[in-house]
Amino acid sequence: MRLCSVRRECGLTQEALAARLGVDRSLVRYYERDSENPKMEFVGKCAAALGVPIEVLWGNLANRKLDTHGPADALNRFYWSLRKLPAAKLQFVLRLFSRQLAELRKEQR
Repeated sequence: MRLCSVRRECGLTQEALAARLGVDRSLVRYYERDSENPKMEFVGKCAAALGVPIEVLWGNLANRKLDTHGPADALNRFYWSLRKLPAAKLQFVLRLFSRQLAELRKEQR
């Protein structure tokens, strides 16, 4: 599994990835160094936290350069920031986002 190299390409430390996953850093370190058979659930959570397809972590897309500064990465960081908000504030932000998207769609017509 390419967890360590992908994490580094995304500009994250083990601590930052662990925080996104809600686990201890030692678990991230374990999967980066010692685990030959990682649990699919953990790999899926890592892929989501890093904003990459799961195939990238398995190495199936190993030659693909990650876009860590594009719109998808920005949306991924936005998503992780939103997850930390209290429910009422999250709903407020989602309503604002929905309204803005509706206005943009009208402009495109």
